[in-house]
Amino acid sequence: MQAAVPEALIPQSADHQNAGAEIQHDGASIHSIINVVRNLTRLMSREVELLRAMQIQEFSVLQGEKLELISDYENKTAALREDQLATERLDESLREELRDVVGRMTATMRENEAAIRAAKTTNEKLVKAITTAVQTAQNSHIGYSNQGLQQATGAVSIKVNQQL
Repeated sequence: MQAAVPEALIPQSADHQNAGAEIQHDGASIHSIINVVRNLTRLMSREVELLRAMQIQEFSVLQGEKLELISDYENKTAALREDQLATERLDESLREELRDVVGRMTATMRENEAAIRAAKTTNEKLVKAITTAVQTAQNSHIGYSNQGLQQATGAVSIKVNQQL
């Protein structure tokens, strides 16, 4: 089954149907878009790996590069999105390559989103578990003094299992 040309490359409204009809998109500009899509896909795949390994620090480092690639992609595809017939004028092999890389990027984006959601959920559960453990430990060490007053009976030691 062939992937459709991505929505990001389709004009946003019917008003743009004929806009930019004279703009020619050569193979070099399309190859430039394909390279950006491939780089973005690689980066998101790396993010998924880091998130699954719970290496959040390393994941955070990639965010700047990801934003740059997204901006580059948006800039390079702006004229293409305005020209509704642009992809129809492309050589079939180039059009197929574009469909293929964008299809892979779309699948990777879904996987990336799921990994981010899973890491967020895991972090929230971890924070909740730590909070509950601290509250339980604090409450369990409250006792009574010789005078009958409530008081803490000592320090609390907590160990967090970092494996999920």
